[in-house]
Amino acid sequence: MPIDADGPRAVLHGHCRIEEAETLLDWALRHPEGEADLSQCRHLHSAVLQTLLAIRPRRIVPPQEPWLAALLAGHSPLIEETPPCNPSC
Repeated sequence: MPIDADGPRAVLHGHCRIEEAETLLDWALRHPEGEADLSQCRHLHSAVLQTLLAIRPRRIVPPQEPWLAALLAGHSPLIEETPPCNPSC
């Protein structure tokens, strides 16, 4: 499974497909102060990326994959300015 989300840290690794967006959202609702670790992630489906932007984890450990790291770095101001998603959004 590309997401290990058993505790307050969700670790995304390998290729995270569209199905992982729901898993990530469920994790975020259980752990609103959690961290997302993308250091082992090689690919994110856009739905997973959108979920990350919506849930605003407390901290995102950047991926080592250069293109993905650059993409997420470009969204860091958005992450800081956007209010977090709650269950009613």
